[in-house]
Amino acid sequence: MLQWMKNSKQHNLLFIDDSETEISFIQLLIEIEKLPIIAHFERTAQEGLEYLKSLTQDTYHAVVIVDINMPLMNGFEFAQAFEKKIAALAPNTKLFILSSTLRLSEIQKAKKMNIVCDFLEKPFSKEHFFDKILPKLTK
Repeated sequence: MLQWMKNSKQHNLLFIDDSETEISFIQLLIEIEKLPIIAHFERTAQEGLEYLKSLTQDTYHAVVIVDINMPLMNGFEFAQAFEKKIAALAPNTKLFILSSTLRLSEIQKAKKMNIVCDFLEKPFSKEHFFDKILPKLTK
């Protein structure tokens, strides 16, 4: 067994994505790679916000990962709503944007948003977790 698995703390991550394929892939990745992730999934940005509003301060997720391209409310709109309605209540929660977009303008927009920790390219990977997310949680 790898050393990181023995000493690893479980991290609560909320994934918001309307793609059943992406959600299934992430669930399988977490299981196969035995990632130290306790995952919760929401299918829309609105459901993600409602879910976060229902939590208490001590139950907020360490990380929220939202897709950019979703109907009704996209990931950028979610990030703005998160900043206005959730961030003050959950100051330790880190927000990441995950997308398959090839549009440089969208990638730059995500990286320029103060509330967004980083942009992650789909598909989600164990390298995303260890190289981009975990370092933000240990700061």
